Amino acid sequence: MESIGLHPYTPFIRDLASRDSEVGILLIELLPISMHVTAHPVPPALLIASALNSILDDLGISRIVLASHSYGTFVTSCILHDSCTSHSSPPAEPHPLLSKIAHVLLIDPIPILLHLPPVAFNFLYRLPSSASEWQLWYFASTDPDIARTLGRAFFWTEGVAWKEDIRRWMRIEHSGDGASLGVSRRRRNIAVVLAGADQIVPAEYVRRYLTGEPEPSLRWVGEGWADWVDDEFSGEIATGFDKNTARSVTEGDLEVLFYPGLNHAMVFDTPERWGPVLEVLERFIQGD
Repeated sequence: MESIGLHPYTPFIRDLASRDSEVGILLIELLPISMHVTAHPVPPALLIASALNSILDDLGISRIVLASHSYGTFVTSCILHDSCTSHSSPPAEPHPLLSKIAHVLLIDPIPILLHLPPVAFNFLYRLPSSASEWQLWYFASTDPDIARTLGRAFFWTEGVAWKEDIRRWMRIEHSGDGASLGVSRRRRNIAVVLAGADQIVPAEYVRRYLTGEPEPSLRWVGEGWADWVDDEFSGEIATGFDKNTARSVTEGDLEVLFYPGLNHAMVFDTPERWGPVLEVLERFIQGD
């Protein structure tokens, strides 16, 4: 699920498609957040979830790995919350889409620690000074549809993700009563990709919040993180992105990739940067 248009992801998607021709890729583009002039704002998450579920049913697809970036991670969070909006109580039955989601990959995630000021301030109110800030301001923040979406149809309480929420998503529990969705997999795996110099997301705070580690590492894995209580266990730390440091998919693991010095979306700039991200996707697909 994309952020601001599909074009920036084209090389990344081409590389992903070339690795396994038997794996289908479904690209979801939300036009009101993609530099298009549209008549309506972004649809509610419930409508997006229902539309995506209908597409999967029509295509005969029963299991997916859901990967999203930037604003797409906010929509993903809304969907995984199950209620799809904080303004209504959780439904009696879980949305049918949830049982199809095997694993989740969040790149430059918006919803984690969304209650803090940086995301809204950096995107909507900050006066640009650096080249990257001017680029964000000119091409995104002041785009008519994007400004309308984020200024009039973006409510942080609908998609904010706390650790407790993420663990519930990994345990595949229904938000209404905590019951299991009744799917074969006991646990989802979730991977989070952070850019250390992200000009929108407070990446360092998010990293510390998820891992509990004072110092950053390129790859951090919390085995069985879904069942941790108050971070009583420590995660595995890797010093690089080499495939030899990667681990096989088990269940309920949280994996955090941290790119020091990279800005928002820069992980998609070169194959060397997106290679570890594709490696995570491949493991998720093969491990389902």
